[in-house]
Amino acid sequence: ESKRAGRVRTAVLSLCLTEDEQRELAERYHFDQAGLARMTILYQAVLPLLRPQTCFSIREQKVFCVVTLGAGIDQIQEKCSREGALLDAYILDCIGSFLLEKAYQQINMLVFKESGLFLQGLSFPGSDLPITKMQEILQNFTNKLEKLPISCNMACVLTPKKSVVFMAGLGEKRQDCGICAMCSRVDCENRR
Repeated sequence: ESKRAGRVRTAVLSLCLTEDEQRELAERYHFDQAGLARMTILYQAVLPLLRPQTCFSIREQKVFCVVTLGAGIDQIQEKCSREGALLDAYILDCIGSFLLEKAYQQINMLVFKESGLFLQGLSFPGSDLPITKMQEILQNFTNKLEKLPISCNMACVLTPKKSVVFMAGLGEKRQDCGICAMCSRVDCENRR
């Protein structure tokens, strides 16, 4: 295990969607050609507002991680909702979810550079772990960082909204660490 294990590491992530990924996103969420065109416009609008970053800590063969896209996507999505542009708000939600999936791949490589090991089995509070684990994982960071990029209220709702808290095991073999690979819902219409 790395000599630096236990230290909190922070990184700014570089997230963007290629044209092929935009088409994949449109197909996954069942957007037609007009929906794809609208998604491209909204993606271009939100791209300069994204502030993707992560904080992670490696301890006892486990990784504790937070990742966020920042508040910019929330602000545009809320504006769309206020103005009654619900389809645009939904498209932004889909874009954000897709970008978070891409973030897991980058985090996997950051963890590998730090530890020489890969993420294994992402576990999310409220899904694979009790929701109360969210506060516990966040505690790993609040004592070590001046400003944590995300916060959690008493109901375990994260701010910014397009943020995730998870823990994962570590292993020598690289695995697909996408959310679909770890999900037990084989009946999900968005499963890949």
